[in-house]
Amino acid sequence: MLSTSTSATTTKEAAYRINTANSEARSIKAIFLDNPLDPAFHALTEQAWQNLQFYRLEPSLDDFTLVAADGSVEDPIAFTQTATIIVVFSSRCERTELAAKLGQFLNRQGRTPTLFILDKGDAEQDRINSLLNALRPYASMIVQSSDEGYIDSMLSALRA
Repeated sequence: MLSTSTSATTTKEAAYRINTANSEARSIKAIFLDNPLDPAFHALTEQAWQNLQFYRLEPSLDDFTLVAADGSVEDPIAFTQTATIIVVFSSRCERTELAAKLGQFLNRQGRTPTLFILDKGDAEQDRINSLLNALRPYASMIVQSSDEGYIDSMLSALRA
């Protein structure tokens, strides 16, 4: 049985079909709060991604520094201007003050990141709550998962 969509498409109608992608390419930028990286996050950096770049958030005299995977330092304003989607990752939830500074900066730039907390049971609930309180006002979505495989699934869904 033909679907309604299939049966409604004649040769004449198909001539008007747009044969281009329904959205532009994305530039997804992932920021890791934890230092050193959780092994699950480190494994992400070793996979082949098309539209995904990784950064570490490091404290500095100017609040924070974004360090790319190759060790280069990226200007935070250029970072926000070239990112389509920003995802912030943490598992230990230890750097809440730095995370709050990042959230405030992104808010001033008109950007709302997605926060992903990998909850493997080793971070105290108070630390998780502190990180949530620091970034909740600025995040468009918060994901807390104990499933490491969910990270790949989420990034794939974002078309990384």
